[in-house]
Amino acid sequence: MESRERLVGRRPLPGDRQDAAGPASELGLDPGLRFDAHLQDRLGLALLRRRGFDRFVSGEMALPDFALGLAKEWAAFPVLWAVQGAHRMLVPGETYYAGDRLNRALVKPQAFIAMLQQCLALTDTDRIRTGASPSATG
Repeated sequence: MESRERLVGRRPLPGDRQDAAGPASELGLDPGLRFDAHLQDRLGLALLRRRGFDRFVSGEMALPDFALGLAKEWAAFPVLWAVQGAHRMLVPGETYYAGDRLNRALVKPQAFIAMLQQCLALTDTDRIRTGASPSATG
């Protein structure tokens, strides 16, 4: 049976997947809330955390492991090395869901890595712990 996903919102959140309500229920949100940009950001952050964001920025999770988790969550992100995907063996740059004839990676591996590295730079753990401004730690 071929799965058809419907992406909704500005942060493409899955619209038909069985676990699509997961982040909303994890946050204890009222299902009647308006699906606006703020709510989409909250749900997106919940999905990032589910895939290990907090462990990644604290140094407990390596970039390749976090990247693979994100590639599993959002089909637009590529895998960074040869790995078994959802449907077949993949080469770097393909979506984790390659072979389903529905999805493709929309980001180049180098850009994905750079974005994750920038995320680390912006979430310096000492700054987060102390509440210092970026200029105070640099």
